Amino acid sequence: MQNATMPIGAKTSYGSTKSGIKLARQLFQKAISVNPPSPEAYLRLGRAPGLLDHHQEALAELQKAAASIKDPQVSYYSEAREQYEHAAALYATAQSPFALSKPAGSRQQW
Repeated sequence: MQNATMPIGAKTSYGSTKSGIKLARQLFQKAISVNPPSPEAYLRLGRAPGLLDHHQEALAELQKAAASIKDPQVSYYSEAREQYEHAAALYATAQSPFALSKPAGSRQQW
């Protein structure tokens, strides 16, 4: 859709960000109810209510994610990402937040 040529005066709508987040939350809830939940599913489910300012609900899902992580490497990367995000919020132009620019899932040896 990004490169589509639209007629003059035509408008498109993809819905609001809020409605997209609500839809994402519903889909993650459905996925968790159908399949054995993974830490990533709880993590993503926790992010949606957090973005909608439902922080208690977000906290509950994020705690489930943290409790279900069994792989120490995953736990390490999760904690490291939180620290980089905190650094980026404090000092957006510092060098350390640039580690967040790597695509999700890619791991660099330090």
